[in-house]
Amino acid sequence: MNSIELKNVTKTYRVYQRRGGILKEVLLRRRYHRPFFALKEVSLLVERGVTFGVIGDNGAGKSTLLKLITGTTVPTSGSVHTVGRIASLLELGIGFHPEFTGRENVWFTATVMGVPREEAQHRLGEIVAFSELDEFMDQPVKTYSSGMYLRLGFAVATAFDPDVLVIDEALAVGDQNFQRKCIERIYQFKQAGRNIVFCSHNMYQVRQLCDLALWLHRGECRAIGKAAEVVEEYLDFLRAAKSPRTRSSTAQQVSHVESVTLTDMLGRPCNQFRTGEGLRLTVVARFPEDCTPNLGIGIVRNDGTICYCTNTREDQFAMKPAGDGAYVAAFELPQVELLSGNYYFSVALTDERILQAYEILEAACPFTVRHEGSEYGLVKLTHRWS
Repeated sequence: MNSIELKNVTKTYRVYQRRGGILKEVLLRRRYHRPFFALKEVSLLVERGVTFGVIGDNGAGKSTLLKLITGTTVPTSGSVHTVGRIASLLELGIGFHPEFTGRENVWFTATVMGVPREEAQHRLGEIVAFSELDEFMDQPVKTYSSGMYLRLGFAVATAFDPDVLVIDEALAVGDQNFQRKCIERIYQFKQAGRNIVFCSHNMYQVRQLCDLALWLHRGECRAIGKAAEVVEEYLDFLRAAKSPRTRSSTAQQVSHVESVTLTDMLGRPCNQFRTGEGLRLTVVARFPEDCTPNLGIGIVRNDGTICYCTNTREDQFAMKPAGDGAYVAAFELPQVELLSGNYYFSVALTDERILQAYEILEAACPFTVRHEGSEYGLVKLTHRWS
């Protein structure tokens, strides 16, 4: 049975170039706007129990799609059909009245969702405990920080056993401990066979959490299918778009990775290694002029398992100027201690405090490791018997 069904959904908005355009249209009966297509002929089916990811660049139409699913907006054409109770965590604090207290907003949200007052009263203690806002529940939510908004919003959205849980990028606001609680609850929903629609720029979370995914590009469906496959197709697109051959002269002034090269220790291009052989990953990148460059490297197995991460700051290594404003660094593994499997490197450019990420390439260089012994697992550990 399908819980969510969209058929040829198009959503357009009117964009006026000058102030007063709406009034002129009404009075003069002439068009003073141009249509903007937030979504174009999007169709999808989500069966019950499926966790569905939505990915794409900013402005691709992801938030519009989520609003259509939750019913906070209607399509210009096409149809949207959903089954069961829907709870959403979209824009931070959406649906909360700023003058109401946290407790009053719980009652208000429960009423909007059609939850009986007895059930809302029964769930109130759980909401307070999960949000960890017991000291602030009787304060107006306009006094809440963004993190407190998120805590209350997520606790309310997930407390009333929705059939469909819709989550936007708002999870990025919370602290690490609360994010972990949220992810654990999302997994509980997934294991209970409920639908989750998850929109995120974190491709690792989408790959790990979602069964299927939709890639939106300029309002159109670019790809739909198994989450891992759609994510890889999207990452391939991003890498191609960031290729030095396609960058304009203006883009050259922005921090970015210019090239990532994987070779053996003799400098020969290679993407297949045996356990114990050496490899070298060379990265050429540009950074803002007022920034001390920091390069992060991660090794990830193709199922998303993170094998190892480090960065030049941690290893007290200064990237070397390569001329023309670029920097270069080579990450070397004299002996690959991984066992058989498919892996890839992730590359991140950050500031020296590792607070701001300028660019992240999540699958820069795929490679394969083969091990001829009978050992199995993730890594070959140096050991001895006695």
